[in-house]
Amino acid sequence: MDVLKIGLLIGLVVYVVVRRMAGQPLVAKDVYVPPVILVGIGIHGLRAIDLSATDLLWLAVTA
Repeated sequence: MDVLKIGLLIGLVVYVVVRRMAGQPLVAKDVYVPPVILVGIGIHGLRAIDLSATDLLWLAVTA
């Protein structure tokens, strides 16, 4: 994972936590969209490496 992706993920998490601590009400879009984006980034990262059948089974069981 390159530095830009790590920085973006950390920034996204910090942004959401700061907004919640400031007392902003919970909005459904803010609850569901970031996890979907993070899952997409994770899937993209997994496609870049060679996974064995055991790796895929482990991912499926622990997901």
